Amino acid sequence: MKSQYLIDPPVRFRARTGYVYTAFAVIVALILCATTVMEYGVAALLTGCWPWFFLAYGVWYLLGSPVLEIDREEIRVKNPFKYHRVGYPNLVDISTKFHFTAVTSQRRYQSFAVPSNGMAAAMNRKTVDTKNVPSISYGAEGGLRTSDLPHSLAGGAALVARGYWQEIVEAEHLESFPNIEETTFDVKGGVIFALLALAAALSVLL
Repeated sequence: MKSQYLIDPPVRFRARTGYVYTAFAVIVALILCATTVMEYGVAALLTGCWPWFFLAYGVWYLLGSPVLEIDREEIRVKNPFKYHRVGYPNLVDISTKFHFTAVTSQRRYQSFAVPSNGMAAAMNRKTVDTKNVPSISYGAEGGLRTSDLPHSLAGGAALVARGYWQEIVEAEHLESFPNIEETTFDVKGGVIFALLALAAALSVLL
């Protein structure tokens, strides 16, 4: 199905600040690791640098790795420790109050990668910004939440998801899409996080 909203899927969204925090953490970790090696020798790479390895990985995993993916048949929310998949027939709402959130009749799937920044968006609002916003973005009284403005991060993601979802409904194709609503644990990422945390704690205590 050709869409004016979902172009070249999957479309990925994540906060740029995640890259900034990750880069800063990696630089700090490298400096601290180099300092540790200079003081205690090369062996410190295996004995004393684990807290700095955990710092770099932890910041990346918690802030840099989360991503929201909007695809043809589903929305994928990749958060630390958990991945969520939601099909369009399962949606009842898409909220941007705090983060981009896919809402179903069962629960709410909040994307850590796409926080709401409606205040900043409202300060730079222009009439053209709401020109192609799908009608389901507007509330019961015809209002548009500032976090739904398309030039904000959450609003831009909501524009794609809502617009495509509305196109499916209006084309009466919703029943042909798969019902998907599942959560899986990120075993690999979680295990690495836990092992590095353990190694960091042991290197400090022993």
